[in-house]
Amino acid sequence: MEQLLKYFLPLYLIIYFFSAFFWRSYKVWKTTGINPFVLGRSDSAHDYIGKIFKVMFALIAAAVIIYSASAKVYSYLIPIAWLEHLAVKLIGLALLLLSLIWTLLAQAQMGSSWRIGIDAK
Repeated sequence: MEQLLKYFLPLYLIIYFFSAFFWRSYKVWKTTGINPFVLGRSDSAHDYIGKIFKVMFALIAAAVIIYSASAKVYSYLIPIAWLEHLAVKLIGLALLLLSLIWTLLAQAQMGSSWRIGIDAK
């Protein structure tokens, strides 16, 4: 299972990022001519959440890369022991796949209205 996760998790992260963010942004941009990924640099709560989102995604990507690259380095991230059981890992994999499907279905239903950070202007 460990070997499967070392390959599956980075691949899943790439597929999720590409399909949930890049591909939909590209399709909306090609259809409307508007960049749908617009997060400003102001002090508003909206932009703050956007910054936190970017940081969290980077931290998740770093954790996945570390997990896949080195068990010794990963141990410094202090993994939670009860999450290391096979049943929990299988449930986690199922939830990952379901979340990807759910995200893609939701985005398909949004159509060209999909966007990140575009305000009501």
